[in-house]
Amino acid sequence: MTFISFGKWKKKNFFIISSIILSYLIYQFEYYSSFYYDCLNFNTPHLFALYFSFTSLGNILFGGILYIIIEKKSKTNNDNITHNKANQNKNNEKGKKNISIALLYDDTFNEIKISIKYFIFSSLLEFLSNFSFSIVLDFIDIESKMLFNGFEIIIIKIIGTYIFKNYLYKHQIISIIILLILLILGIVTREEFLRAIINNTFFINESIQKYIQFIAKNKTGSYLKYYYIIFVVFGNITNSLSIWVDNWIMTVKLCNPYKLLFFKGLFGIIPSLLVQILLFYLLGERDKIEDEKLTIINLLKRVSFPFSSFNSLKNIIFISLFFIFVGLYQFSIIYTNNKFQPEFVGFVIIFSSGLSIITNEINILLYKCSHKLFYLIPIFYFIISLIMSLIICEIIILHFCGCDKNTSSNIDKRATIEANSSFQKYIEDQFKEEEKVSIDDISNDSKEN
Repeated sequence: MTFISFGKWKKKNFFIISSIILSYLIYQFEYYSSFYYDCLNFNTPHLFALYFSFTSLGNILFGGILYIIIEKKSKTNNDNITHNKANQNKNNEKGKKNISIALLYDDTFNEIKISIKYFIFSSLLEFLSNFSFSIVLDFIDIESKMLFNGFEIIIIKIIGTYIFKNYLYKHQIISIIILLILLILGIVTREEFLRAIINNTFFINESIQKYIQFIAKNKTGSYLKYYYIIFVVFGNITNSLSIWVDNWIMTVKLCNPYKLLFFKGLFGIIPSLLVQILLFYLLGERDKIEDEKLTIINLLKRVSFPFSSFNSLKNIIFISLFFIFVGLYQFSIIYTNNKFQPEFVGFVIIFSSGLSIITNEINILLYKCSHKLFYLIPIFYFIISLIMSLIICEIIILHFCGCDKNTSSNIDKRATIEANSSFQKYIEDQFKEEEKVSIDDISNDSKEN
């Protein structure tokens, strides 16, 4: 008997993989643009700020293109149906035998009407999530932000259980508890690692070491030093709720995912650009970390639109490539959310952020580090957290202690067995009823004779 098995591979799993790859590339673009700007004094674009409005812009472009294609296809199908009906009516009028099969519903290809309030609410949640993450990223190192992203899958399951009334089973509860403990230990370990760098007891690349030391000094003297946790937590909650709302709109309200993507962008692009441009004219753009103190004004500068990022052809090329990645990711993740449960989106986030942490840590530690084996710690955390996420999503299935009793596959099997049993019982009852009627008819005939 095997204790562990894996779920079946399906073609639609490709979108999970593509979402992970695109999310990873976005993380890397954002990380190195900030690293080169603040640590190495390169004139790199402020991709953190651009992501704020690029999400909505990507939704409009990629969602709009696919939505138009589907609309044209739907119109063509409607025209064909109308044409076939016209021919059918002509044939009936001429008395010819009608051999066409009637449609179950005449409006099969008509568009399902979705209330505009759902699109507005979805775009609002995305706006709040992006806003929360944007204003804190420059005042905590990106690896810490990625660690906080690991809580996303846990929050998604909690929201699904208490708001959307989904069940939380034994194997998922155990995995969530282990993952929660692991993430807390990871954050504590990360803080100890940063403290060792600040105190010069752990040595890495000199420019990175000075960068981390300056951020720590800046935070220590500010009344906002712990406020970033509020924004990170709020960002995780609004993002998780946004994932569930989108899933509900697509699966319950039967909204086409590309239509949802397009209207999310349409209602999100105006407020996001207005906020960024308004903050730019009121506060200006962000400066380097070493030139700013940690204040509310400087936090809000993180959201202002970075017009200076478009000052060179090289930057424009990087920004264009970054926008393509963001747009493709938005398309891929909405498709993943449509075809899978919302926790799979959380799996994408924890996988891509964990992979980014490992990549960044190894690049830093192998370049110049006093403890070469230290990079094994983030790898260990990543592997264990990945396994727990796979169990939550039922990609890995545990066959002991009853952990596999309530997996979706076994629930489906039990439902099929129960349905077959009920159908079989119905057939047997019908047969007995018919047999009884037949016997009664024979008895009546005998009496009459």
